[in-house]
Order: sequence, then structure tokens, then C-alpha cells
Amino acid sequence: MSLRLHADNLYELYFGYYDDNDDFFEIVQTLTPEEKNIIPKALQKVMAKVLADERGMRIPGTILFK
Repeated sequence: MSLRLHADNLYELYFGYYDDNDDFFEIVQTLTPEEKNIIPKALQKVMAKVLADERGMRIPGTILFK
């Protein structure tokens, strides 16, 4: 499961999983403006930096509580 930020401030919630037959399924849901507002501002800032730098980044889970 992941939260993804794309160009033009498009956020998506992504969920991928394998079933018992080892087939891969994915569900992608674009977030509404109301749902985007729930994302902590610190996380939005980090995600925007990662997108601008075009590199992946691991962040500590504690950022969600700031």
C-alpha cells in the first residue's frame, strides 16, 4: 500500500496484492481535495520534495505525528 504524488498535485492511494493463485491485483484511487487536506502538511512537503528531486526517499514514521 502506498500514497503516491504525481505532477499537478495529483495524489493516489495505491494498494497491490497477490491472491492465492499468485495473480497480482492493484487498486488505485485518486484522492479528492477533501481527502488531500487530511494528509499531514509535513508529509505533503516531503512528498513534494521527492517528486521535485525525482528520487525515492524513506522517511521515519514519526513525521506523521508532527
